[in-house]
Amino acid sequence: MFVGVFVCVAVLVGVFVCVGVDVFVLDIDKLNAIRENIDVVIAHSSPSFCEPVHFNELVWYFVSQDPSLHDELLRERKDFETMHATLKLNGHRVEYWFNGHFHFTKEELIDDTNFMLLGIDKFYEFNH
Repeated sequence: MFVGVFVCVAVLVGVFVCVGVDVFVLDIDKLNAIRENIDVVIAHSSPSFCEPVHFNELVWYFVSQDPSLHDELLRERKDFETMHATLKLNGHRVEYWFNGHFHFTKEELIDDTNFMLLGIDKFYEFNH
């Protein structure tokens, strides 16, 4: 049986601000205030060191329609990188990080964290 703490990024750590699109805003103070161990992160995206590490043709198409999107995407991934590093520095285990933003499936073990990128119609049975 899994006993631990999940952090749902939109609720505990960041906020979503509606400005035409949802934008993740990292709140370091809220993140640093968490005292219970964080075992699992459930987020829309992942740190920049996780796959995919480059934009594909579809992303470049959207960037051509909205040039500000490029910096927004890079900032979002960098913020998730900062979030991961801050959690680790604060002693959280962060055994799993689930996200699905990129619509393909990839599992990676990086810095003792299992990054689980879930594609469309992909389910993961969590037996931790």
